Amino acid sequence: MTFPSLFVLQCIGEKAVPLHPKTRNNKSKTNMKTICDVFKQQVTAQPDSVAVMDEKKCLTYGELDALATEIADGFPVKQPAKVGIVMNHSVEMIATILAALKSGAAYVPAEPSFPKADIHRLMDYIERNQVTMLSSFPYLLLEINKLPRIPHSLRLLISGGDVIRAKYIDRLRTQGVMIYNTYGPSETTVCASYFRVDNAQPLADGTFRLARPSSARASRFSMTVCNP
Repeated sequence: MTFPSLFVLQCIGEKAVPLHPKTRNNKSKTNMKTICDVFKQQVTAQPDSVAVMDEKKCLTYGELDALATEIADGFPVKQPAKVGIVMNHSVEMIATILAALKSGAAYVPAEPSFPKADIHRLMDYIERNQVTMLSSFPYLLLEINKLPRIPHSLRLLISGGDVIRAKYIDRLRTQGVMIYNTYGPSETTVCASYFRVDNAQPLADGTFRLARPSSARASRFSMTVCNP
């Protein structure tokens, strides 16, 4: 189990907000404290207190601040707009998040891998309960695509939230299941458009086009598919 960092809990209590790149040089326009402001207060007030811990180690506020500064100094760009973070859950990940915020950037976290045990549990659940439709995202379909077979009950796979590529579903396309690529205005998987990809020709870059509902009926179908 990975423990949450104490500074995150403190930041929530202080109503801290991340420092957006557009406001990194214009903090005087807001009275709200940033996460970096609150963290700096904790570093000054209790540098030797434990700030964050995981299964292997723990860091004090002073140590976490020093590590975050070291990571930020190593960024190839001094004021990046976004920093991608692909790391296992650890104190180093928290330090990297802090480093991104210290540099005035937004951080974009991504899991380094999808646990295979979770995939098999999901497939077992689908098979036991005869689930016919699965609404997911491209990287989950990529992992399902690696399986030797999928539950026979599955008839429809819906992908949303990111770009789907033909290589993610090359085996699934041969297993008699319909696959739809969807697009919507938010992370809630409310779809504004959908396009069937299991029988479609991919574009030159290996992705699929996005289609618009051709009628009110098509639009209603889109909403029904995504929100059963």
